[in-house]
Amino acid sequence: MNKLTVVAAVRNQIEYNRLFLDTLEKYSEGPYELIVVDNGSDDGSTGLFREHGAIVLRNEENHCYGCSQNQGIARASTGYIACLNNDLCLSPAWDARLIEHMEAYGLDAISPCGIETMESERATRASMRKWRWINCLQRLRMAMGVPYRMSDLRTLVRLMYGNWEEFTEKRHRQFKDFLYPGISGNAVLVRRSAFDRIGLWSADVGASDWDFQLRLVKRQAEKGDIRPSMVAGDVFVHHFIRATVRTVHTKSWCSHRLRGIKEAYPDRDLVYLDKPAISLVIAFPGPEGNTPERLFDALSGQTMTDFEIVVVDSEYDRAIARCIERWNGRFRYPIARVRPGGSGARDRESLAMAVDRARSGYLCFMEGDQPPPRTFLEDHFRARRVGAVVKSGNAWSLFKGDIYRLRGGRIGRHDLSERDGGLLEECERSGIKVRKIKVGDPPAFGAPLDKGGYKDGER
Repeated sequence: MNKLTVVAAVRNQIEYNRLFLDTLEKYSEGPYELIVVDNGSDDGSTGLFREHGAIVLRNEENHCYGCSQNQGIARASTGYIACLNNDLCLSPAWDARLIEHMEAYGLDAISPCGIETMESERATRASMRKWRWINCLQRLRMAMGVPYRMSDLRTLVRLMYGNWEEFTEKRHRQFKDFLYPGISGNAVLVRRSAFDRIGLWSADVGASDWDFQLRLVKRQAEKGDIRPSMVAGDVFVHHFIRATVRTVHTKSWCSHRLRGIKEAYPDRDLVYLDKPAISLVIAFPGPEGNTPERLFDALSGQTMTDFEIVVVDSEYDRAIARCIERWNGRFRYPIARVRPGGSGARDRESLAMAVDRARSGYLCFMEGDQPPPRTFLEDHFRARRVGAVVKSGNAWSLFKGDIYRLRGGRIGRHDLSERDGGLLEECERSGIKVRKIKVGDPPAFGAPLDKGGYKDGER
């Protein structure tokens, strides 16, 4: 019985379609149904997909991405739906690995990693720069109408990565269970139940993938019954990028106008589109000794301002709730509050909920009884490295992907403070290094914050 439906929209580009079909059939581990929305192809692509057993939904004109994908989803018969571009080169066991992550961590949507969504901004820039040089010949071919074959596309992949299977398997080992927030419109696997909750792809918004992620994040923040999309760093696919758009005569014949995402949403919702550079998770163990007012005051003077606050309050303290209400709107992002039913704000369940709620790919954990130094977040962010925990005093920070490496997406059973070395041991077992740093002195109680420091963008 099929567990997965693959939906792909195409318009010509038969050689890309051949490579897509070849890697789909060769590297898919489980059974699937393939639904192809053919938007007026006239180069033999329609027959090619039918020969390979696909359900082909034929349109005489070229429809937009949202309408095409929704047309295919309406015919899907499975609980998992993979919305894929046809200019992809898939990798071994891509389907099984993505579904395994979704089921293990209760995810509603997930994308594989690719050159546009690498594990860090630096890696993404380097990959895109390399691909632009390698792909310049193909762009020239397409611009001049010079014929090319599937073998030419494979050559580009080989120049980019060497042996494709060896490269993707090496990444799978290197980034095993490394998940981080994000979405890639060229390849996203979605639970049908997620479509039922927030709706299908928006047909009237140009950036359909970002629109979908915005709705996921907004739903999580408001109702908490869904999870935003993650990127799996250990599942890699290659995207040739805008192969169909670069050809002539690809104008969409949809009757509706495509709006920009900033035109489609009010400003209060666009905040869900922005991803904080860092999520600060603050644990309040109980009402006694809490100082949220002083803490938030100190955080308002941080030299780094691109952060969100996630408060873990297992005691349901009304004073903390009132303080959050007063301070909401003073930071760049809304203050999130996690209220687990566990035995403490630093137990396994509490921290797992905070990790799920955090929107950034880099997380910092601290206790709520001590205001941090002004350069606290900046120092932690500058010291970040994939595969490393940054430690200063009783505070810790690390990539969200590395958290998923620690015992299946949990921080662990142990206290985050220096009083317990359990987290250090857990990191060592997972191959995650610990980097100790020193940050500036915290502000004195009652002392006004020094306003002479720089803010983001002022350097």
